[in-house]
Amino acid sequence: ASDDFLGPHQDVLLRSEAEGIDFEGEFGVVVGPVAMGATPDEALQAVRLVVQLNDWSLRALGPHEMKTGFGFLQAKPSTAFAP
Repeated sequence: ASDDFLGPHQDVLLRSEAEGIDFEGEFGVVVGPVAMGATPDEALQAVRLVVQLNDWSLRALGPHEMKTGFGFLQAKPSTAFAP
């Protein structure tokens, strides 16, 4: 969920290793306005910030959540911005 990002030095509270904690490093790109059909060069001009994200998945919870049709929610704890 995009409404709950953690700062780079905040503790990440996870309940149990039994939930299958999987850590993933990801990159996010924040852009300004990009016109529909923009070329790669035009889109590159809209880049404002590149950020590294620390992302976790709880693999033991994922299969049940996928069966609901809503996708991952509980299986994706808060994402944190890297320092």
